[in-house]
Amino acid sequence: MLRAAEALSNGWSTSYPGEVARVAPIALGDVCALFDFRMLVEPRAAALLAFAAAQDDRSVGPFRELLDRLDDFEKSFRAREQRQQARSLQDFYELSDAFDRAMIAECRNAYLARTISDLRSETSRLRHLAHSGPWRMLTSLGEHRAMLRAITRGDARAGEAAPAGVI
Repeated sequence: MLRAAEALSNGWSTSYPGEVARVAPIALGDVCALFDFRMLVEPRAAALLAFAAAQDDRSVGPFRELLDRLDDFEKSFRAREQRQQARSLQDFYELSDAFDRAMIAECRNAYLARTISDLRSETSRLRHLAHSGPWRMLTSLGEHRAMLRAITRGDARAGEAAPAGVI
């Protein structure tokens, strides 16, 4: 029941009195517009995070921890059988969610943080659609790790370039 309520509140489904809830449609134009907008916002956030890391190593902690967790996840994922891999996609979604939350908390720009936060329900929905198979999830995992490496090194230029692959 909680998942159904979450789907309704996030706009992932529609419900009318006396009818069964339905998955809300996704228009290709809306997907393209969302990704175009993300390409304006997320590279800047990654650059700000890397710049902050270069100035103050204390801000890097959550990102180093996430990088370690993603490294561990990849090792365990590759060691699993295909049937078990499908079940571990939820673990990856949780790590991606933790990455988003860390980015929002640490980007040091309240407007940028709020914008990224407001996009999360839509990006989460598309993430579930995009990672329909383990190969795509592994690609995304590598892209997230590249962004985290740039942030933890304090490399703003690489940080700004890295989200192009993630998005």
